[in-house]
Amino acid sequence: MILKILLLSSVILLSGCTLFREPVKQIETVKVEVSKPALNLPNPEPLVLRDTNWIVVTRENAEQIFEELEAQGQPIALFALTADGYEALSINIADIKTYLGTQKELIIQYRDYYEGENNAKSGQEK
Repeated sequence: MILKILLLSSVILLSGCTLFREPVKQIETVKVEVSKPALNLPNPEPLVLRDTNWIVVTRENAEQIFEELEAQGQPIALFALTADGYEALSINIADIKTYLGTQKELIIQYRDYYEGENNAKSGQEK
């Protein structure tokens, strides 16, 4: 008898209050498709670059270049590149152009991804 009482009391203790409450309702999940927002990105304005004048100064024409700069009221200041430095500058500019082209292509692909789907849907509805 004591064994039955211990068994019954242990079952009641282990089950707790679950015997006296209503069952838990099942949670229903629903997937809702949300359309992507339009990017509305304007195309960037084309670059307007400033003119750059390059003057090649050698030992033979250095005095003449200095005189011309003084006559024009320009300060005598030279920014010089070696042949290797000029080549590195040219390669850097080419790398920048390549990088910008890659970024432009990425932007076009993003625009096609976001806005192309909307255009395709509107074309199907007609």
